[in-house]
Formats: sequence, C-alpha cells, structure tokens
Amino acid sequence: MFLTTSDVCSGPQRRLARDGEGICYVFLGVHFRMIRKSEEMEREIRERMRGGNGAVEIRHVFREDQLTGKARLFAHLRLPVGASIGFHRHEGEEEAFYILSGRGVVDDNGAKHEVTAGDAVLTGGGAGHAIEAVGDQPLEMIAVILKYS
Repeated sequence: MFLTTSDVCSGPQRRLARDGEGICYVFLGVHFRMIRKSEEMEREIRERMRGGNGAVEIRHVFREDQLTGKARLFAHLRLPVGASIGFHRHEGEEEAFYILSGRGVVDDNGAKHEVTAGDAVLTGGGAGHAIEAVGDQPLEMIAVILKYS
C-alpha cells in the first residue's frame, strides 16, 4: 500500500491521501494520482495532423487510459506559426480548446474566427473545426475531448 496518511474529502466515497511523492485521490476504492510532473508526460510530434500543415507538438497531460471519466484526450498542444490541425468532425463527442498563448484562426464549420490567449472553443454534436497558428509566435492551447457516452 503506497498511502501513508489520509484526509477526508467531501462525499462519503472520497478521500485524499498522501504518499511519499504527492497527493493521490481515492474514489470508490480506486487510487488516482493528482499531481503529474511535466517530465512524466508523454510527448509526441504529429506531422500534418488531421491533414493540416506542419508539425504539432502534443504533450499528453493525461492519456485516456489514465482517466476514469468520459475524456479521451487531455493535452497541451503547441503549433508553430503556420502549422495547423486540419478540418475534422466530432461525432459522439466534443472537443474544447483553451488558448494559452499566441494567435490562431479557427474554422468553425466554415466560419473563420481569430482566437487569442484566454479564448475558448467548443465543437461537438457532429460539427467540425480546424485551427491554424498565425502571427509571430507559436499557438499554445489545452485540448480536451469528452465522449458523450
């Protein structure tokens, strides 16, 4: 058992516990690590992601198999200027982008919108989108995909 101490959290089935490396969350008897260091996150480069241009750097904050909810992606994306994620649809799910820095142009079912730090985009229910990094610095964002069932 990796738990050494525990604290009560809200709800009868939940509690927080500390191990030697950080805080874990216990829900219905299953242990979840709440703190994940950047160096522990898997990184990948995708060329021409979804038919887009250039290379997109993906840092998987959590992989689908590390999440117990209906999320299939929780990642930090970095698109160099001129790189893009090609147009694609979200059937049976929705994708949220939260822009951290840089500028982008989102194709929201054919309508183009500029986005900057602090903006958010939500696409789902069969709708589609694409995004391209524009301006003079890379576009960085958090992407989360949530499944409907």
